[in-house]
Amino acid sequence: SEPVAALDPADRARLRSHPSAPWTGQIIVTEEEPAEGVVPGPPTDLQVNEATKNYVVLSWKPPGQRGHEGIMYFVEKCVAGTEDWQRVNTEIPVKSPRFAVFDLAEGKSYFFRVRCCNSAGIGEPSEATEATVVDDKLDVPKP
Repeated sequence: SEPVAALDPADRARLRSHPSAPWTGQIIVTEEEPAEGVVPGPPTDLQVNEATKNYVVLSWKPPGQRGHEGIMYFVEKCVAGTEDWQRVNTEIPVKSPRFAVFDLAEGKSYFFRVRCCNSAGIGEPSEATEATVVDDKLDVPKP
């Protein structure tokens, strides 16, 4: 048999009634000052997950205080024995809480830290890692 289109009797009664008056509501638009953003706090639990002569893999947890928007991260390194912190990802902030650092000098020891940022600014740095030696043996820190 052929499909049959059915109409509910309640729909039929509604369709026979007179059309309602056009909507006459009013929309009021007001401008407000944008709410001040919250600068994110420092990331926590920064760890060196893997270290070789070619790279070091870092991971961390997002901060508790982050505001109402997404956050991104800047990774910084410091050669042991100095206090000269250098941003590793200078062009673009990292969106993931995991990052591989390349271009490290073999045989040197480094500290690493991470800062969070959003449109309100750049937050305070995380606690620095322990000194990590960059050499040809695979170094996986103990948990």
